[in-house]
Amino acid sequence: MNNPVTTEQTSTVVRALADVMAQVRSVSKGDWNDQQRFNFRGIDAVMNAVGPALRDCGVAIVPFGVEVRYRDITSAHGKPMRECTVLVTYRVYGPGGDHLDIQAPGESLDVGDKGTAKAMSVAMRTALIQALCLPTSERDPDHDSYERGEAKSGTVLDQIRAYATEQGFDLHAVMTDFQTRMGEEIQAASDHHLRIYLDDLKKFGLSHEPERDPA
Repeated sequence: MNNPVTTEQTSTVVRALADVMAQVRSVSKGDWNDQQRFNFRGIDAVMNAVGPALRDCGVAIVPFGVEVRYRDITSAHGKPMRECTVLVTYRVYGPGGDHLDIQAPGESLDVGDKGTAKAMSVAMRTALIQALCLPTSERDPDHDSYERGEAKSGTVLDQIRAYATEQGFDLHAVMTDFQTRMGEEIQAASDHHLRIYLDDLKKFGLSHEPERDPA
């Protein structure tokens, strides 16, 4: 006959996190960014899904240390903005008082005084998603395979490259900007999403210009 599991065996922080993972299996991308047109899972969605399970399993997560950097930048349209980058160390306590530390980065752009709060929210969301291994429950992009054909000239991606070159945009910055706005890599995007991005790029430019080396 198996011995019953004791309180000491179930009170470790690792076991408690495993219990949280058993209760919360996924968090879908149910939020919509209307300006940049992509689905995402925000901090509120993640906290609403994870919070009850953390409380039920006796897990507490507190920020233990923060490294923060600020940088003043100018958008492609000459608008001053503040970039905030943080690296947050979170201390995760189990019901028995033991703990482990996890780190997560966060980054934000803001025209006012909300940049730090935004970056901290991104870091917290990232920490929870990665520590609890939370998928989106959506269809895996690798579920389907496709036969690769010859690249067509004049594709939407070619149009984006041509426009970026014409405007003097760094192509790597364009790729990063696309992933930030659309939530996916530009090489894997559909023509529909590429057209949406190209229209936005022509209207608004890059989200933020990379620093240029002085001539």
